[in-house]
Amino acid sequence: MRLVYIAVGWTVGLLLGLNGTFDLSLWLAMAAFLALLVILAWRTPAYRILNIAFLAFALGGLRASFVPQTSAIAAYNNTGGLTIEGVVTTDPDNRDERIQLQVDIDTLILGADVYDMGGRVLVYAPSTADVRYGDRVRVTGLLITPAEYDTFSYADFLAREGVFSIMQNAAVEVMSSGYGSPIYAALYDVRRQANAAINDFLPEPQAGLLAGILLGNERGISRDLQDDFNAVGAAHIVAISGFNMAIISGVVMGLLSGIISRKWLRAFLGLAVIVLYTLFVGASATVVRAAVMSSVLIIGQNLGRKTYVPATLAFVALVMSLQKPTVLLDIGFQLSFFATLGLALFATPLTERFNVLLQRIFPSSVAVPLGKFLGEPLVVSVAALMTTLPLIVLYFNRLSVVTLLVNLLVVPIQSWLMIIGGAAVLLVFVPPLAQFLYWLDMIL
Repeated sequence: MRLVYIAVGWTVGLLLGLNGTFDLSLWLAMAAFLALLVILAWRTPAYRILNIAFLAFALGGLRASFVPQTSAIAAYNNTGGLTIEGVVTTDPDNRDERIQLQVDIDTLILGADVYDMGGRVLVYAPSTADVRYGDRVRVTGLLITPAEYDTFSYADFLAREGVFSIMQNAAVEVMSSGYGSPIYAALYDVRRQANAAINDFLPEPQAGLLAGILLGNERGISRDLQDDFNAVGAAHIVAISGFNMAIISGVVMGLLSGIISRKWLRAFLGLAVIVLYTLFVGASATVVRAAVMSSVLIIGQNLGRKTYVPATLAFVALVMSLQKPTVLLDIGFQLSFFATLGLALFATPLTERFNVLLQRIFPSSVAVPLGKFLGEPLVVSVAALMTTLPLIVLYFNRLSVVTLLVNLLVVPIQSWLMIIGGAAVLLVFVPPLAQFLYWLDMIL
């Protein structure tokens, strides 16, 4: 629990620092004073952990003070037309009428003048632009500052990814290719092929829905369908998030526990499934964070250290926020953290009580197999919802009276959707079998 106290102190300081509560000099002075206090009071156990937690608070604020608030290229926002050169660092986001690129730039061209320049720019180009991850591009257009709205700050949202400039309606020229990681390039290609296969074998809206659930690509889901999911409190289901990854890991480990008795082998196979799925969907930052959280749960439970999972989660949060402080503001990270925490704290007691309830209602010959069949999906969904429902309400601004019922009905089906859909994608080279699996997914 000591690590939990330290993580809480760090998190509070980090959030205050990101909010600009104090300046760098004050955080530095506070950290120095508290470090001295820790040293002087080290021989007093009653105050040791409290002093360390306060020191972590100051260090969190100090770390947040070093988060960039702007970039070099942002100085040229709203100054007129210009040209930039750089490398596309993520898989292009293809939308209906445009393609969205994230470009790390190194060159700025103003008329006949060429400058070395750093920064990251979000580029909106025509959908006809043939651009891929790792391409070096030359982009021409108007550089602007991200907008601020009444209920949403697009500028703050992009700033978490180090983006402080947008170039809309840009003209893009691919200069050369191959500047990205070959591994990521291959993963992005596989994901595009999988998305194409889904669209070839399934009609809408089933194709868009499966692509969202299986690949994390929500672009094919219609606005009306998204609104329907929002209305019943199930919007998190149509995107790969910490909630979904926690559900997957919980169901996978539940299935393996009934087949494999050796804990180390069960943990290894569970981690292998998480890693393979993470790679399959493109290993984006959000998915990787969710996978890390789920892996922590698997390791903790299968080493007989369930009581240490909260401390391990605290350690993971410390490490991830040390590397990237703004991760704490990411909705995917928060869902990952609290879904994993919910499974760690409530899965076992809920399973025990569920089995007792079945024993009271049905004879043992019925209660035991029924518990094995329904226990994992029901318990996993309830345990994860207990800690993530407040976040879902907060971020999606809705509280539906049917939220729990909908999730209890959908989560077991979603697991099979992903298993069958994944198998269909992998077996696309056998069209009749793949089509059968896609049809089965469509029925579900």
